[in-house]
Amino acid sequence: MDIASVNLASDANLLNSASSILLTSDFNGDGKVNFKDVFLVQIAAIQSIFGRNDAIFDRNADGKVDILDIQETIADLGQESSLLDQQLAEIYQETRPYFSRFGLVRAILSEQYGAFTPAF
Repeated sequence: MDIASVNLASDANLLNSASSILLTSDFNGDGKVNFKDVFLVQIAAIQSIFGRNDAIFDRNADGKVDILDIQETIADLGQESSLLDQQLAEIYQETRPYFSRFGLVRAILSEQYGAFTPAF
């Protein structure tokens, strides 16, 4: 086996292995997994039926939000989340309104919008 085939095999393994974005199911970033988070993943599972799959709610990293993700969130109830998980959840919650096809319009009309122009 040559070095190129070893690299290709390891790259294929990396592509086939996925993990969830958050270590715990604290989707609202309040520091603890509670029923608010169960509610959020339930809403995400309903939205996934209509084609919207937000990766943050995909707890088992299978590419869809479904009953398995809800069950994992329920199993996480009471767990505390890391500061990184809290920050990631907060970023998601703050940027979520801009995910739709009207996201750019919302961004421009929001008070926080600031046009970015690189200085060369």
